[in-house]
Amino acid sequence: MNSTGRQLHSDLADYAGSMDGSWLKPVWDASYLEFRDPLNGNMNYATVLDTKHLPRGKSFSGFCALLVYSMVKVYRQIASGTLEKDIGTSGCLCMQQYGNVFASCRIPMPGSDRLFTVGKPAENACIAVFYRGNIYILPVIKDGDPVGTWDLASGIGEIMGRKDAPAANIGIMTCAPREDAASFRRHLTGLSALNGENLGKIEAALFALCIDEPPGGKRSAGQAVWDVLHGNGANRWFDKSVQAVVGTDYTVGFNNEHTGFDVAIWINLLRKIYRDMQEAEQVVAGPAKPGSATLQADRLDWVTDDRAAGIIKKMEEDDRAKGKSLHLRLFEFNGFGSSHVKGLKASPDAFFHLALQLAWFRIKGRQDSVYESVAVRNFCQGRTECMRPATAAAGTVLDGKGLPDWQGRRWRSTRSCLSRGRGRGLRGTLPECRQCWAEGAGRFPDTQRDFLDFRGEVR
Repeated sequence: MNSTGRQLHSDLADYAGSMDGSWLKPVWDASYLEFRDPLNGNMNYATVLDTKHLPRGKSFSGFCALLVYSMVKVYRQIASGTLEKDIGTSGCLCMQQYGNVFASCRIPMPGSDRLFTVGKPAENACIAVFYRGNIYILPVIKDGDPVGTWDLASGIGEIMGRKDAPAANIGIMTCAPREDAASFRRHLTGLSALNGENLGKIEAALFALCIDEPPGGKRSAGQAVWDVLHGNGANRWFDKSVQAVVGTDYTVGFNNEHTGFDVAIWINLLRKIYRDMQEAEQVVAGPAKPGSATLQADRLDWVTDDRAAGIIKKMEEDDRAKGKSLHLRLFEFNGFGSSHVKGLKASPDAFFHLALQLAWFRIKGRQDSVYESVAVRNFCQGRTECMRPATAAAGTVLDGKGLPDWQGRRWRSTRSCLSRGRGRGLRGTLPECRQCWAEGAGRFPDTQRDFLDFRGEVR
C-alpha cells in the first residue's frame, strides 16, 4: 500500500472511531436523501405479483382486505420483535432495515430529504387509501389489536361506494424534482395547519393502499408494471416507503421508496405476505353503502390557492413528459426460477448478471461492467454494496474463446476470494453455471444457453 493509501485508511479509521454506529451508514443514507430528481421511474423500485394463486373471495374489497390484513400481520411481527431472524452463510444478519419498512416516509427538504419513521409501535394505526383522486385514512389497528378482515372489507367497500369529488392532486409533488417538492410542501403547510396535519397522517400511516380502475377493466402485465413503477401522476404517494397498488382487475404491485431498506428486505416480507394470503380464508363482504360500514375512513380535505393549483398543473405536465421518455418492455420467462438454479448449487444472482454481460456484449460489441450486488448485512447496519465484475474469466465466455483455466492456481485463488454464496462477485460462479447447463440445458433460454454451453458463437 502506498503512502496515499495508508493515509486514507488512517483517516477512515479515525472517522469510524468517532461514530457510534456504522461509519458507512451516513454515507449510504446521503446517497439516497441527497438525490434531487423525481423518485418515480428513477429511485423507487417496484414488484408485481402473480395473483392467480391468491384467493379472490366474492368481492374486490374482500381481496383488498386480505392483502391489508396480511401486511399488518407482518408489521406487527416486526414491531413486536417476533419476525423470524435472517440467517446468512456467516450467521445472523443485521435486521435494522426492517424497522424502516412500515410507518415511514421520505419527506422532501431543501438540499437533502429526511426519512421519517414513527418508531415506537402505536396502539392505534392507520393506512392511507388512495382512490379516485381522494385520500382516506383507514384504521387497521385499534387498541393494540388488528382490525379483522370483515371490517377491513367493509371499510374499503364503503370508500369505493362514496361519490366524493376528486380533491386537489397533492400527491403529484412526490413525482416532482425534490427541490420543487420541498418548496411546494412548504407552501402547503403555510396555507393552513390542516394541510400539515394531513401530511402528518399520510407520513405516519403504515403504508399506502392505492386502488386503480384500469381502463376497459383490465390491464396487461406490462401496463401493470408501468403503473406501479411510474404511474400517471395520480393516486400515488411515491415518498411513502410502501405503496400497495391494487387494480380492480386483481393486479397487485408494490412501489417502495429506497432510502430505508433494500430489495432483499422487501422480498423477504413479500414472501410472507403472499404465503399468508394463500392460507387465509376468503372474505365475502361486499361494497357497503356510505355510512353503513362497520369501519369508517376519514377523507382528507386540503386548503389550496391559485398558486398551488398552478404548481400542481405544471407538475402534472412535467410528469407526463417524463413518462413519455421512459421506455419499458416486459419479458416474461416461465421456464424456471431461482429455486431451480439454487437446486443446481448455483447463484441465481451471478447467473443473471453474467447473462446481462452477454446481452451488453452482443449489443455493444465490448465487455462493459454491470452492477453486481454485494450483501454486507453480516455487519451491523450493513446493507448492499456493489461491485463491477468485468473480468478476464467472464470475457473468455463472452468472446466465445472457451472456458478459463478452472484448475489453474490463479483461478483457484480468485475463486477463493470471490466465492459463491458470500456476496463477493460472479467469477466464482462460472463453473456452477456450466454445471447448470450440463444438468438442465433443455430448460434454459437461448441467451443463457450461449454462455452455459461455452461453445456457441456469440452473435
